[in-house]
Amino acid sequence: MGWIRRFRLNRAARHYAAELPARLRRGWGSAEFYTPEQIRTAAREARLDMRFIALGYAAYLSKPEFSSLWLHLPRVFTYEEARTAFRRHVPPQLPSAGANPPGDTNLIIAAGGTDPAPPPN
Repeated sequence: MGWIRRFRLNRAARHYAAELPARLRRGWGSAEFYTPEQIRTAAREARLDMRFIALGYAAYLSKPEFSSLWLHLPRVFTYEEARTAFRRHVPPQLPSAGANPPGDTNLIIAAGGTDPAPPPN
């Protein structure tokens, strides 16, 4: 892959990874896969460059579904190229505030410690 093509792919992947996951969750709930129509709609609403829709398809379609659409895509990247580029730019998820609520009895275990010994008499 030439450097210009790689630059364009990574720039588009950054935009898709920043916008698409939240749009899809907001519109259709959290899921591992979405339909091509849902992905297109979310990408249009986010004003993403539709020439790089392969990034969204690779991230949220199975490989067989992606392959069935591959010949009709405006910028042709392999499933692996597009999926890798997208995942590289997905922002890290912050831990949930509810992961260890106050009063959780497993805090010592979660921290890797042990129960403290009773105080000496």
